[in-house]
Amino acid sequence: MTEHDGTQELGVTAAPDDGRTIGAPAAVEAAPTRVSAPPEHRERMEGGGSIAQVHQRLMLPYTPVSVIVNADGDIIDTSGDVGRFLRLQDGAKSANLLNVIPPDLKGELRAASLHARHMGRLAEARRVPVTLQGAVRLVDMFVQPLDEPELAHGALLVVLQDVGVATATPPASPKVDVRLTQLESELHPPKFQQRATIEQSEAAVQEQTAATTVLPASEARLRLALDIAELGTWTWNLASGAGYLDARGAEIIGLAPGYLPNVAEAQLASIHPDDLARIEAEVAAGIQSGDAFDLAYRVIHPGGSVRHVVTRARVITDAAEQPVQLVGTNRDVTMEREAELRLRESEECFRALLAKGSDMITISDRNGAIVYASPSTERVSGYTVDEFIGSNPFADGIHPDDMTRCREALDELIATPGLSLTLQHRARHKSGAWHWYEGTFTSLFHDPAVGGLVANVRDITERKQAEDALRESEERFRLMADAVPQIIWLTDPAGRTEFFNKQWMRYTGVPFEPATSAEVAASFVHPDDATMTVETFAQARRNGSPFEVEHRIRSATGTYRWFLVRAEPYRDQQTGEIIRWFGASIDIHDRKLAEAASRESEERLQKALSIETVGVIFFNLAGEIYDANQAFQRMSGYGHEDFQRRRVRWDVVTPPEFMPATLKAKAELLTKGENTPYEKQYIRPDGSRWWGLFAGKRLSSSECVEFVLDITERKQAEEALRESEAGFRAVADVVPDLLWSSDARGLLEWYNQRWFDYTGQTPDQARGTGWLDAIHPDDRDPSLHTFQAAIAAGQPLRQEHRIRRADRTYRWFLSQAQPLRNEGGTIMRWYGAWTDIHQERMALAEAEAALKTRDQFLSIASHELRTPLTSLLGYAHMLPIALSQGKGDPAKMAGMIARQAERLNALVDHLLDVSRLQRGQLAVERQAVDLRVLAAQVVDEFRVAHKLDTKHPIELLRADEPVTVAGDGPRLEQVLRNLLSNAVKYSPHGGPVQVHVTRTPMEAVLEVADRGIGIPAQAQAHLFDAFYRARNVGSQISGFGLGLHIVHEIVQRHGGRIEVDSTEGVGSTFRVVLPRHQSDGPNSDSA
Repeated sequence: MTEHDGTQELGVTAAPDDGRTIGAPAAVEAAPTRVSAPPEHRERMEGGGSIAQVHQRLMLPYTPVSVIVNADGDIIDTSGDVGRFLRLQDGAKSANLLNVIPPDLKGELRAASLHARHMGRLAEARRVPVTLQGAVRLVDMFVQPLDEPELAHGALLVVLQDVGVATATPPASPKVDVRLTQLESELHPPKFQQRATIEQSEAAVQEQTAATTVLPASEARLRLALDIAELGTWTWNLASGAGYLDARGAEIIGLAPGYLPNVAEAQLASIHPDDLARIEAEVAAGIQSGDAFDLAYRVIHPGGSVRHVVTRARVITDAAEQPVQLVGTNRDVTMEREAELRLRESEECFRALLAKGSDMITISDRNGAIVYASPSTERVSGYTVDEFIGSNPFADGIHPDDMTRCREALDELIATPGLSLTLQHRARHKSGAWHWYEGTFTSLFHDPAVGGLVANVRDITERKQAEDALRESEERFRLMADAVPQIIWLTDPAGRTEFFNKQWMRYTGVPFEPATSAEVAASFVHPDDATMTVETFAQARRNGSPFEVEHRIRSATGTYRWFLVRAEPYRDQQTGEIIRWFGASIDIHDRKLAEAASRESEERLQKALSIETVGVIFFNLAGEIYDANQAFQRMSGYGHEDFQRRRVRWDVVTPPEFMPATLKAKAELLTKGENTPYEKQYIRPDGSRWWGLFAGKRLSSSECVEFVLDITERKQAEEALRESEAGFRAVADVVPDLLWSSDARGLLEWYNQRWFDYTGQTPDQARGTGWLDAIHPDDRDPSLHTFQAAIAAGQPLRQEHRIRRADRTYRWFLSQAQPLRNEGGTIMRWYGAWTDIHQERMALAEAEAALKTRDQFLSIASHELRTPLTSLLGYAHMLPIALSQGKGDPAKMAGMIARQAERLNALVDHLLDVSRLQRGQLAVERQAVDLRVLAAQVVDEFRVAHKLDTKHPIELLRADEPVTVAGDGPRLEQVLRNLLSNAVKYSPHGGPVQVHVTRTPMEAVLEVADRGIGIPAQAQAHLFDAFYRARNVGSQISGFGLGLHIVHEIVQRHGGRIEVDSTEGVGSTFRVVLPRHQSDGPNSDSA
């Protein structure tokens, strides 16, 4: 549904250039209709009447259905063949429109009515599929609010128009084309809006070749519908050539309105010559077919302007089905055609930009995979479009150091519709090299026409390389500038300072802060010199000439010294424009004082030469050093006489490897009058060497002076530091701990050799956050969180986690780290170590297990020992009373006391056995033992001891031959007794117990089977652990949980094994397997 104001054009589909189809979209088939005028109409056409009346009668069969409703939706009046749309009973017109309109239109009617009343203007619903008379048709509906004095407030005019038969929906365009259209709309919004206007320019109103009735109200509604559609109408009598043009129809083709005796000739005469032959042929074909037909052509108005027109015509036949009349509509589509042309030109321009532009344009899905790439892709990435589509830079194409940042940006773009981000990152070029790219990414996942991430990407590798080179160059400059004794400074073209070297702060005591040259002069230059300095520098900037001035600068102590200030402009190599000023302020205070008081010049010079920490020499460029102060004499080892007699030459005392730097300094003295300070060694008379920092100046054409600082100690300290670092690394590689260091961000840059030996990682694998790959998966996330928290807080790190060894096993380590801060408290690096604490952790775990075992033992022992002791004490107390008073059965009481004592003794034996096992003192004395005989003895004894137990019959099955093992008889009897006791104890409801003795060629097998409560599957793995009892035992069956543990230990000490087959609720079978004794011989299988 679309809202319109009074000037908005109704939506009509634009006709193609060949004019074959007009007025219906691809999914709608224009409904051809052959109409014969009713006989009374034919008579009146032939018999006369006004042209307007004839025209109205001719248009009557094509009049759209219109309905006027009040504010409640009740029908006030109708026009046209309402029976096609409304279910009215006996022609009644008082029904509510919603009750009689087709169900398919009810929702659209409600919405259109609401919008029309609310907005006070036309609302429409286009191409609504509606079932009419058994066929699915497409219907256009217009709802116009009415403000007529005859009608109550809220009245609406509803117009319904059948515009054709619904056909199959045409296949959708490829998704990439749709996305490209959306991309064009982003880059060219006006053009895209024009296209939208054109796509709405054809509508069903082309079918509204209106036929009016003689009723004024109906005629008004017809005219309103035509005005809404901006349609002009016409008629053409095929026999006479006469016809009628209404005002709009005539205006469109540049003719006068009204009746024309030669309307066909007039219309054809206005058609552009290039279109005339085609239109004549199409009109002839349309008349012959008798169907409705469409025309698209250009007309030339009397003033010479060319207009584009679309015409829809229908043929009216007589009773003999012969064509007698044409009726139709005209519409001016010049604006749409011109917009279409501009759109086409814009599209061609846009596509040329895509193909030839330096930027690559792509569309990615939510996973980052490329679904569209522009033709410039190969120029930017090296990959062809076909190679690039389907790849996923976010998965494997982006540099690992940039991947996390780019993935986070992708997640943010996916989560934020319409978001646009600009990223710089490295990606793999097809050549294999990493290139720098800058891309602007726009999230259009929410837009169904695109449904992806649109990226505009360009290669900035050369720019990045230039920036890196510039940064390196600037850093080298700053280092050199800080090394010289002069004040070095830079300004921008306007004179705003960008840099002062460290000499500035040393001299003024004030750290550098950006300021204008005038501000610097006002703050530090002597008031008498400040104005002159500012004006001279301003003049130099205007002229682009070198700047030179002498002035006094205030020092940190508040005193002023004279400086020679020189600056040269640095120009852009391409434009020649000044982009920086490079300057130096050289302390000339002594020289200025000498000029002011020439009489004291020599004394001042001598004082300067007597500085103990700075050597001063006078020399010529030929190589002779002929004067030196005491400081230099002390540094060099040469005396005053050596210099006076010119025995010292700088080209001799300079080692050969330093001659290139010396000759360069000499060249600077010749060309610039001074040399850049540099470091080199001199050779003393004894052959030893010393380091000096040399800065020279030419005094005249033949004389130079050089200031020298002895930097031997500094150089020795640097060498010692290097040796210390080498020693540290050597020590670090032999210590047992795993050592590391990282930058301030926590990215590890160095490990000692122990790390690589332990983990098996390579330096490349471990660099950065690669250490996390060696951390146990269960510890990885907590370790990273703790590490990052320590880095962020600048606090010492301490945590424990497991690290994988090269053999894929894990050991526990204590990780500790401390930050290294500079003088300002800023963290410069982190140093840390991993210490192996695996043994301590294991010992702690064992201690905890021992404590747990002890607690289990105390809990069970307190219960199990208390029960027989309680019975024993009770019967012992009752027995004397029974004997003295003759009450009760003393013999039975004595028997109970004996049994409880035996039970207590058995419990104590179990505990003693466990104690011996833990201390390794459970001895096994081996001898030949026949398991058949042993089993028979134990079973017989057990039967006697439990002769009153009739619920557990014991069955013994034995092999015919001896089943001999090398074992401890009493211990093996203990094994069988324990198994028999458990079989009876854990079969509370009774059942037979089987003892089976067999043999194999190499092994003897002793089995005990019961039909008791069985053992849960999950408990069988812990069955032989000390103090363990399965969950289904309950509190009614007593026991320490030691019997099977002792059995397992005894069997193992015999070199055998014990197996169990058990099903909960069915029973259990315990199988003891022992090696057969050699004397038994493997002569036969089990019997």
